[in-house]
Amino acid sequence: LAESTANVCGSGLREGTFLTRSQSTVCGGWWEASGSEKNTIDRCSCSSLPNATAEQRNLRRGCELFTAWGCTTGSPTLEYYPVKCP
Repeated sequence: LAESTANVCGSGLREGTFLTRSQSTVCGGWWEASGSEKNTIDRCSCSSLPNATAEQRNLRRGCELFTAWGCTTGSPTLEYYPVKCP
């Protein structure tokens, strides 16, 4: 994610990012793999994220959820339908 100007983690530009710039890239290059390894399951390393605070644990859990989806493309096709709010 060296090319990303949107990544402000750990830069001091924003308070409360909870991760360093390096930590925020644990899933940043999964799409650059080739063949069968081009997926989030094989290419994300959520266990390397810190989990000392509640915020960090939430970020790690979000990483794990994203990884479990097993994305294989940067533009997946999703099916959805609107639901009424309770």
